[in-house]
Amino acid sequence: MMHPPLAVDSEQSSLLNSAYSVHLILNALLEQLLSPAQSEEEKVTATSFFCLLRYELEAEFQTYQGFFVLPEEILDFIEGESFLEIGMGDGSNLYQLAQRKNPNSVVGIDLSPAMVRLAREKIPNHNSFFFAGDMLTFERNQLPQATFDTVILLNVLDRCAAPRQLLRLVGLLVKPAGQLIIGNCQFQYTKKLENGRELVYSPVAQRVRSVEEAAQIAGFNTIVHSFKNLPWQPKSAWAGKEDLRVDVVIATRDGE
Repeated sequence: MMHPPLAVDSEQSSLLNSAYSVHLILNALLEQLLSPAQSEEEKVTATSFFCLLRYELEAEFQTYQGFFVLPEEILDFIEGESFLEIGMGDGSNLYQLAQRKNPNSVVGIDLSPAMVRLAREKIPNHNSFFFAGDMLTFERNQLPQATFDTVILLNVLDRCAAPRQLLRLVGLLVKPAGQLIIGNCQFQYTKKLENGRELVYSPVAQRVRSVEEAAQIAGFNTIVHSFKNLPWQPKSAWAGKEDLRVDVVIATRDGE
């Protein structure tokens, strides 16, 4: 039985055509970036450039689905009056925290200016601050405060060119008795493409094997709570459309 075509207005049709065109352009760009890349460092540089561009375009077209939604069981444990999330995407998790905890300060940093715009629209109050930039080169004096009660890092480490360096910087942003929350799917630092080429997100020397190890690198020696195999996107996971799972730890320095 043939089904009638879906009704798509001219605006939707234009958006779909544009998205498909962007997909073709990105594939061509990726081929050009990876073709001359021979060394590990060259592949990391090409991958980083490509992923940022793709991320930015996904934000512009509002098709990005890459953020991990913090479940209730983690939100209940988050404490403090000031929150910082690095790689906050469209601000969905910070929005939840702002609504639940009524903090004095909510701060987000993301590589994508388009994502920053989405976060500002989502959380428009005067206690929120959002910055576009790479945390590895970000000037920390731009932040409204030097340290925070809780710092959050979700699904960033396996897409970062220097995860160990990032973790050491992140540790400096947490108050002495504060919390560090780290979450990540399985650490897959390389991705094979259909054309035989390979995306390389981090050099071998920089890679981290677990969220527990990541907390230790950041200077946090006590795992207060550990959560295993949480659904990446609860709604899509329950519908059987998503099989990604995320491990999360909440860590402190001295078990406080």
